Amino acid sequence: MSFTASTLSLRIAEWIGGRRGPEHGEVLLDRKRVYILPTRPGMVFAAAMLVLLVGSINYSLQLGYLLTFTIAAMAVVGMHHTHRNLARLVLRGQSAENVFAGDVVSFEITLTNITAEPRHALCLSLLLPQRRRADAQTGAGASAVWADVPANGMQTVRIGLPTRRRGRHSCPRVRIETRFPFGLFQAWAYFHPALSAVVYPAPEVDPPAL
Repeated sequence: MSFTASTLSLRIAEWIGGRRGPEHGEVLLDRKRVYILPTRPGMVFAAAMLVLLVGSINYSLQLGYLLTFTIAAMAVVGMHHTHRNLARLVLRGQSAENVFAGDVVSFEITLTNITAEPRHALCLSLLLPQRRRADAQTGAGASAVWADVPANGMQTVRIGLPTRRRGRHSCPRVRIETRFPFGLFQAWAYFHPALSAVVYPAPEVDPPAL
């Protein structure tokens, strides 16, 4: 579902985004905009590696050293691939579809891969405050969007946002993340497309005859 966050998380996202506001045109996710931290399985993996290392030191196991450092090296390589899977992507807000109140407005975002390496398992979701949780849980349009981008290719995704009130609705901040390839690390970035849609008053259901 759409990513819901507390007020503190939203403030942190604003601080990370540098208070840029809506971003027009193409936005390159350079290395300064991509953040990475270990996931919960990654923390468990690190604890297991620490236990293996302590056991190898305690019992002077040469094969234990070999196993520990080999698996740890694979995790470090996986961290590099996780970060590289998101870095140097080009994002662009394309369009927004006008709808009636109660429908799901779709924001169209284009992902362009300018490198010769394909990008896998990218998850895009809207960063919504907790008060929008009930709205985000209604309708299929509230689900997060998964996408793969081919090498030197482009992929277009649509992210849905349920609406209840009429008026102009701006696209919230978009969170794009990946845990490829091992799921031990999570890399993410924020993108605030300059998109907005007009929500018209909903037509009356079963209206009386004119």
